[in-house]
Amino acid sequence: MTDRSLINTGRIDWAGENHCLYLEAGPDGPWTAAFSVFRIKWSPFGPGAGVMALCRPSAETADRENFCLSDNERLFRWLAEEFALHYGAFKDRPAFETMAFDALQSQEGGHVPDGSYRERFTSAGRDLVLEWRELRPPVQLQLTPETTSTGRHEVFGSYVTAGSAGARLNGRPLDGAVHAKPFLVGETTSAYLIFSESWIVPEGVAAGERVA
Repeated sequence: MTDRSLINTGRIDWAGENHCLYLEAGPDGPWTAAFSVFRIKWSPFGPGAGVMALCRPSAETADRENFCLSDNERLFRWLAEEFALHYGAFKDRPAFETMAFDALQSQEGGHVPDGSYRERFTSAGRDLVLEWRELRPPVQLQLTPETTSTGRHEVFGSYVTAGSAGARLNGRPLDGAVHAKPFLVGETTSAYLIFSESWIVPEGVAAGERVA
């Protein structure tokens, strides 16, 4: 037994799920496509579901294949500006900064009979399917601000690595593959699922303040 408190006194910024899938041309890059799926159950802007998608991450200007589809645009603009902007495949990319925000028409996701996990998002003129395959046993995350992308959040969640993954836009398979990546939980890849996830600002940390 430990003396750990039963209650985390920090401020919860959001709770839900965040699944990422990053495709690369090779083990050392470059990124050929990048996706971050959010299914938020609680946030200051309410719940919401959607995906941030860079199907052409090298684009220097706005491109129709770089987009965010969601059922809560205000929430997803906040997630993009405060969280996803710090993710490695999105950081400092004009493609991310110029992606279009459009309304989500339909969304479905979950495990499928072959043991993989699939997400599908549709909007006017877009049909995006993401698949995480060869799923490994989950690892429970307990990350401190020093190890998170924002530098000011604690992160808790169940992390599932995918051994392989793929993406299709309007039926067209996108180039690239997932590759092994070192991470705090050990050897993982550039495709993973995180369930029961919470991003928490520790008590005493001011809004916007980095502690790492």
